[in-house]
Amino acid sequence: LYQKQMTAVKIVIITNCIRIGTQKAEGHLMKEFLQEGYTFDAIADAFGCYPSTVRRRIKKAEEETKRK
Repeated sequence: LYQKQMTAVKIVIITNCIRIGTQKAEGHLMKEFLQEGYTFDAIADAFGCYPSTVRRRIKKAEEETKRK
């Protein structure tokens, strides 16, 4: 449980740092958290948005990755 709490703190720190960046960067970061096993709800809480926003940004990040 402690490790999960520390990871949650890291997510918040990274989120605050990335806020200076673009939504594109957020989408890629959200995708990484999803691949690590976090739920859409947990990611949404960390980023201060709705789960639908997380899904939309991840989808957009995946589309951008495919184009490259």
